[in-house]
Amino acid sequence: MSLLDFEEAPDRSVRVVATDQDGRAVEQIIRISVTDVNEHPTDIQLTATALASDAPVGTVAASLSGFDADSGDVLTYTLVSGEGSHDNSVFVIEGNTLRTSQPLDSISKEALAVRVRCTDNGGLFVEKPFLVPIGNVIRIPPLITATRLTGEAGTSI
Repeated sequence: MSLLDFEEAPDRSVRVVATDQDGRAVEQIIRISVTDVNEHPTDIQLTATALASDAPVGTVAASLSGFDADSGDVLTYTLVSGEGSHDNSVFVIEGNTLRTSQPLDSISKEALAVRVRCTDNGGLFVEKPFLVPIGNVIRIPPLITATRLTGEAGTSI
């Protein structure tokens, strides 16, 4: 016995045999049409890129992918509050791309916590928390060259 699932097969055929008490049988094939129902997205994946701690505003931090059994559904992504959303304010979502919304140079964490919601055409959704890693940038100070300076009354400094 299998479940009826529109995405698996939009219609099914069943052969029915009816036998009376005298052993006479009649057989007929019945076609069953399966109605499509909206199923909620089942998962979200975040693929992070190497995000430098000195990344400017608008830097791509990750791409988002959602999974939904309904073919043709357009999935949208939003940042939502809840468990794991501590650093949502550091990011914005454009399409399926997570981007920085502020400079990261004042953040001293190794990763930032965001919570993403993936919503389908029918308004059904799935949510999931993620950690977005931040790499450290080694800052090399500018090269300073010494020149001979003179102070008051021609004395060398």
